[in-house]
Amino acid sequence: MKLLTIGDTAFSIPAFALDGVVVENHIPQNLEETIKYFEQKDEPLPAVIVIQAEQTIPSQNEQLDGLELLIWLRINGIKVHIILYSFYSLETLLKKTKYTTVIGAQGCSFYQIPSFPSSDEINSLANELADDNNFKSYLASVFNLTNLRHAYANVWGLKRLIEVYNELRENHMGKLVLENYIKLSQLSLNFHIALFYYRKQNE
Repeated sequence: MKLLTIGDTAFSIPAFALDGVVVENHIPQNLEETIKYFEQKDEPLPAVIVIQAEQTIPSQNEQLDGLELLIWLRINGIKVHIILYSFYSLETLLKKTKYTTVIGAQGCSFYQIPSFPSSDEINSLANELADDNNFKSYLASVFNLTNLRHAYANVWGLKRLIEVYNELRENHMGKLVLENYIKLSQLSLNFHIALFYYRKQNE
């Protein structure tokens, strides 16, 4: 069974967890590279992913912590079990960021360093996968879905406008301004949460 750690983690997997478990590490340059890493992977996904909460991974317009990376993976279709590993207690993390509640979602576990599941426990966790509807219920406790839907509708409307605008080929500078606004909006976590909730299957 394969276990994947993501990022330059400040811990080592305890030896007792290695029996029958192959540990690999992916150190991404940025979020976009991490998403492509999974999209372009020819071999099966790892059975379990481990993310350290304290790490930061650059995105094009922000720095993501481990919890935000977990959310990005889920809304991009990665359903394997994810272990969030932290120097802090769960109670401390709950005070530090609103995103901590998503750890309670199906297919997620939390361990405080130096605790770590045994190889038998890892095998058991690997069978607990994420579920989109379950994860959406946890996101709903963190994000204002009404505001997200409104913001997503605005960006989507502008995207459609650009498509028509490009056909008309008028006002080149105006087109560039709108394209830049859409590009920046589509990089945000809020935009992708809205997309995860409200996009249609054929979009």
